[in-house]
Amino acid sequence: MSSKPDTRKTFVIGIPLIFGLSLQTLPELYAQVVPWLRPLFGSALTLATVLAVALNPLLRIGGAKQAEVPTMSAQG
Repeated sequence: MSSKPDTRKTFVIGIPLIFGLSLQTLPELYAQVVPWLRPLFGSALTLATVLAVALNPLLRIGGAKQAEVPTMSAQG
């Protein structure tokens, strides 16, 4: 929490939150989920946690490339 929020962190928190809340408020949206994914959609907490864990490394891929880009200083 000491670092400033950026776009990646917002997506990693926001998308699972939206899916978890939608599972609680509109369960009929997820009634047609394939049988092997049903355990994932059994609980809003389970769905949100799995999505957050999956999105964290997935959205970090582009950030690692940006960190390696060298910058030129004003002095040299």
